[in-house]
Amino acid sequence: MPRNEVMRHMLDENVGVVIGRQGLAVGDNQLWNLVTISQSITDFNLFYRGGGLIAPLYIYPDEHKEDIFTTTERGYNIAPDLLDRFSKLWPQFQPEQLFYYVYAILHSNQYRERFAQYLRMDFPRIPFTEDYELFSKLAEIGKELADIHLLKSPRLSPPLARYQGSGSNDMVEFIKYDQTSGFVQINPDKHFEGITPELWNYHIGGYQVLHKYLKDRKGNPLADPIHYCRMVTAMALTIDLQERIYKIIGTIIQ
Repeated sequence: MPRNEVMRHMLDENVGVVIGRQGLAVGDNQLWNLVTISQSITDFNLFYRGGGLIAPLYIYPDEHKEDIFTTTERGYNIAPDLLDRFSKLWPQFQPEQLFYYVYAILHSNQYRERFAQYLRMDFPRIPFTEDYELFSKLAEIGKELADIHLLKSPRLSPPLARYQGSGSNDMVEFIKYDQTSGFVQINPDKHFEGITPELWNYHIGGYQVLHKYLKDRKGNPLADPIHYCRMVTAMALTIDLQERIYKIIGTIIQ
């Protein structure tokens, strides 16, 4: 059903963290992974078994009714007392940093392991730091992650995976992964290569992403095989950045 009070903010220039509640509902043994990012309206059932809620970075005034704004400018979808707290703590603080800091924290495997019990039952809660250097580094990684997940990072070119084969048959007839060769075969003539077991088994929102993308297109031709190659690259870069987060997150996760 429509959710205009939230989704109207995504009709203008914006970005939003999509987050899930109750990781237990995903029903697998993966670490909590109910988080992604979007620049547009999202469906409630984006994640496995639903529950994907979007938190926009910016909120826009509604010209058709009385609003909280006194101007026509957009504002931040962040509690004013939180913005005030960080602005007083760090003169160089920018609200966008907080958004991307949160995105980095939610991709920390150390965070996911430490709070696994709570993430199974409720929305994630975010630990903060008073160390600006650490905060800033995590915000930078969060921004890098966001650009990668929105497939607009220059690091996605050239893609890690390759689409190989002969002929013009791009139909997804079947999905067969060989972990020894790193091949994902989609028909007798075409395959993707360069896909490690770690990438093939990577989950977001409860879904095995590389398998689900092809499964949803089974019986149809792939319109843009290079898009799939860029997805593979995005996940490889995500895993690398998660390792960076793990190394620097330090005392935030205790």
